[in-house]
Amino acid sequence: MNFFILLACIFAVVHAQPPIFKIQQSEWTSLNKSIGGKLFAGTPMSLPCFSSYNNGTGYRYHKQDIKACAAVTQGKTDGPSITNYFGGYEVPNWGQCMAKHTGCTLSGFLPVDPITPIFGRCDQGSVPQYYIDSADPSHIHAGIVFAQKHKIPLVVKNTGHDHRGRSSAPNSLAIWTHNIQPELVFDTDFKPVGCSGGVGAALTYGAGYMFGQLYDAAHARSYMIAGGASLSVGASGGYTAGGGHGALTNSYGLAVDNVLQLKVLLANGTIATANRCQNKDLFFALRGGGGGTFGVVLETTSRLHREVPMQGSKYLQLLLDNAEKWADEGWGGYILPGLLSGTLSTFAAITPSLTLEEAKASMKPIVDFATSLGNINVPLTVNITTLPHGFYDFLQTPDAQTVGGFTGLNYALVSRLVPRANFKTPARRQELLNVLNEMNKNKLPNPVVPFYILMTTPAAYKLPASDELGGPGEASVTPAWRNSLWQFEMPAVWDPQDSTALLAGSDAKAFDNAHRAINPLRTITPNSGAYQNEADIFEPGSPNAFWGRANYNRLLKIKKASGSMPSATQPESLADPARPLAGPAIPANPPDLSNKIPKLEPRRTAPKQARKPPSTPGPETPTLSPPPTSPELSHPTRRILSPRDHELFLASPTYQLITSFVFTVADSVHGTPISSISKQSLHPFVISLLSILDVAQTILDENPPENTGSRFGNPIFKSFLSSLTDQATSLHTTHFPNLSPAALDEVTTYFISSFGSGLRIDYGSGHELNYFMYLLCLNRLSLLPPTTFPSLALVLFPRYIALMRNLQTAYYLEPAGSHGVWGLDDYHFLPFLFGANQLAAHPFIRPLAIHSQPTLDAYADDFLYLDMVRHVNATKTVQGLRWHSPMLDDISGVRAGWAKIYAGMRKMFASEVLGKLVVMQHFLFGGLLPAAEGMTAPDADEGDAGTAPGDGEVRVAEGHEGHAHNVSAWGDCCGIKVPSSVGARQEMRKRMGGEGLRRLPFD
Repeated sequence: MNFFILLACIFAVVHAQPPIFKIQQSEWTSLNKSIGGKLFAGTPMSLPCFSSYNNGTGYRYHKQDIKACAAVTQGKTDGPSITNYFGGYEVPNWGQCMAKHTGCTLSGFLPVDPITPIFGRCDQGSVPQYYIDSADPSHIHAGIVFAQKHKIPLVVKNTGHDHRGRSSAPNSLAIWTHNIQPELVFDTDFKPVGCSGGVGAALTYGAGYMFGQLYDAAHARSYMIAGGASLSVGASGGYTAGGGHGALTNSYGLAVDNVLQLKVLLANGTIATANRCQNKDLFFALRGGGGGTFGVVLETTSRLHREVPMQGSKYLQLLLDNAEKWADEGWGGYILPGLLSGTLSTFAAITPSLTLEEAKASMKPIVDFATSLGNINVPLTVNITTLPHGFYDFLQTPDAQTVGGFTGLNYALVSRLVPRANFKTPARRQELLNVLNEMNKNKLPNPVVPFYILMTTPAAYKLPASDELGGPGEASVTPAWRNSLWQFEMPAVWDPQDSTALLAGSDAKAFDNAHRAINPLRTITPNSGAYQNEADIFEPGSPNAFWGRANYNRLLKIKKASGSMPSATQPESLADPARPLAGPAIPANPPDLSNKIPKLEPRRTAPKQARKPPSTPGPETPTLSPPPTSPELSHPTRRILSPRDHELFLASPTYQLITSFVFTVADSVHGTPISSISKQSLHPFVISLLSILDVAQTILDENPPENTGSRFGNPIFKSFLSSLTDQATSLHTTHFPNLSPAALDEVTTYFISSFGSGLRIDYGSGHELNYFMYLLCLNRLSLLPPTTFPSLALVLFPRYIALMRNLQTAYYLEPAGSHGVWGLDDYHFLPFLFGANQLAAHPFIRPLAIHSQPTLDAYADDFLYLDMVRHVNATKTVQGLRWHSPMLDDISGVRAGWAKIYAGMRKMFASEVLGKLVVMQHFLFGGLLPAAEGMTAPDADEGDAGTAPGDGEVRVAEGHEGHAHNVSAWGDCCGIKVPSSVGARQEMRKRMGGEGLRRLPFD
């Protein structure tokens, strides 16, 4: 078996037509149809910036997208941003064709690269031609079968954080697993399938989750999970399949040591669950055998460790002399290079094994050495301190975030594990010191930057008996991991636009230089190995280096038994014997799936800074009390007539009742699409409420607007309200014949008040709230039991929203005073609350998907949040959420997903709807929703709230047209403030009266 042939596009090009271009259009169409339209054309991340593009079929004109290009430019050096693009790679050279130095690259050093797109061309490079983006195992298997049938390379790509190019291949089909992100599952005592007992706290996560997401989720529950320093690494992908190391490895073991269970789709279509109790050979192979080799991992369960305080510390003889002692004391971390060759600038490490005083004593040699530099003007910082949240706090430090800081630059990486034996005696340490000094004097073209020293081996970790050689939990990583103290890494780095690879002469030469640079270390560690995920692509004796001969032979047998995955040619691959891949050629009938490319526009990436712990979750859902047996009834009136009245309301049982009802309804739709509720299952009273809305639509049709020339406020709206008021009692008597006159009066008052203000001819979130209070009253009258709640939110409420959109359009209803408070929609809020929880359990629709028009077209009818975004887009004259709805745009970048957004929406409802006097001053209190004791008595001359002259405003600030609203405080969701343009417009209304400044064209 040949382990040294690289992808054809690296160093050799074969000009025969690739098999992928021999596939007929009808076969691609059939595949796409069979997997529900989840087949897409793969394009390079930087394509929006270029006007000339060759996807393997020849150069063609390509229309540049300036806004999308700006997003690419801002995110090209940010790992989490790159993960949002299928064609994005953190090491850009693996998306290029390095043999010809063609690809679709921008400069990694220039913040903005305006020249290349004008004069350059964008080539497909090694970006797969097509990819399947689905969480459905049957879709993934269809792709595997298709690749097998047509003998085309298949790659599995997650985040694109890969130092060795295994998630790219020219002229290939890819499986994109990054969007397989079902809801995280926490277990305090996880029981693996087939095992008799629990194994402790664990976190189960889908294939697409990144460590940054898992760290936040674990920290929120006072746990930590063993992983690396880079937040954009896919936790279920090649990281774990190759071994997986980080600052916690010394104390808690490699990633493979922490895996408790894996679910994997095999080439034959079987979904196998592997753990220490069943499918043990597969469990062995998946933990070290390499990504994409034995199947496609769908789900991983990893051990959680209780968060504990850790001691943290912040060059070459001293490090060698203390290496063994520090390893035994549990220190793990990174010794980072300085900017100048031969320097080491940062020593960042943590240990859970020592007290603060013990840590200071342990690190005294470092402190003394650093202090001695003070008289030669060497800037230094010595900091040994307790990190209260341990590993999570360590990840927030700038030092930790600089690890692997070459994102967006081309590089060739080499590495070596250094055994404990090399530190045992003064003679061996001197030998190692001599070699390291020589390596730092590297004089090769494109000099390799100073090496990293990674204290990330499991030196102090004691393998449990079950995981030792021959045990059910044995992993397939190289045994060299178990007896090494350090891992050395040396990258050769160059700009993606530099065809000379920083004077090396070519990309291939840069790889060769890196290979030769670490040879001296190989010489003095002959029986050691290398971490396959960060190893030299020319690593000699790779079976021994990556696995050890015994593990390698066992892996070959397991692979043969588990079925062959169609694999791209890779170095050290356990796939079939490598053969050169065909280079690009022009097909007779090239398939065109370009119209299926999701046009995602990732959020604007902020400068890198320490991440803050997740904010506290949204308010809890109070228990909804049962309906009263003998409800008190009275005509609803306004009772919040002063700030004190509002404070009394916020502390009242009615406030608790409202939040309980709204949040219980919202909770009931978790993970529920609208289409899952059939008409046949609807409660008779829900059908009655739908019929009442149909009558309201008929009244609208019978009262067409007059052409008055007014942009807002068509006076015929008053006629609509008058007709609706006249028919409201008879309508509800027909559908709810058992209601008493007093109950009808209370219910219909909320009903009529939910369509807007007849005085101001406006509509806002307060009126929307009235409609839900109308439903709450029916619940208090025992007409709408909790079993109806999902249909209230997903069937009845969308029908009400549709009616309101018709009213808003017909009568030019002005957005009420809450307009702009959230920056979500001009009129509505609750659909975003319900819709966020609908999507909280979705396997692949993430917040960023709201930028994808195909996603909106496909799923908006099923999910309220997407429907609202689709409607907002349709009503604006400027394209792009970033321009007309910047808050929706910003919320889409929330990394923690829909659950975080749902929590934020709950906070907003409590603080920005119920908690705002300008909204609640119009709220009506009756017998079913009583006012709090001590609130101002109703004004007998007030008239019908919402329609009578005056409308009883609370004067908290001067507004327009008698409409007094305090706009000094704007809301936020998930830490995102409202757009300043809206605030400015409202401020001018205060100062100038009336409309103030001309409305923004997208407002």
